[in-house]
Amino acid sequence: MIRISVFGLAPVGLVTAVCFARKGNQVIGIDPDRDRLEKTRRAEAPFFEPKLKDYLAETVANGTFSVTDDAFMNTRSDLAYMTVGTPSSQDGSIDLTYVKNAATHRSINP
Repeated sequence: MIRISVFGLAPVGLVTAVCFARKGNQVIGIDPDRDRLEKTRRAEAPFFEPKLKDYLAETVANGTFSVTDDAFMNTRSDLAYMTVGTPSSQDGSIDLTYVKNAATHRSINP
């Protein structure tokens, strides 16, 4: 079993995390949005994606997927995925603030 951290639980991150958990990996999702975390802990998908509700319920119930707002949880993982936002800066370049914050164990939010 591989231990995987997924930073950011918006549509890309949550779906990725749940799919890894369904494959038998131990997955921890990390996100600063407490409402999203609480819904996910209750196995309530915070957005619609086909079959996500069922897969989320399955992985939360069997313990292969859990969530936290503690970025330091990554230190217990074999792999880490960054699925945080990369918005455009005012000059049109990519803003890597969220990625840098997650990578340095700071809050995902800038």
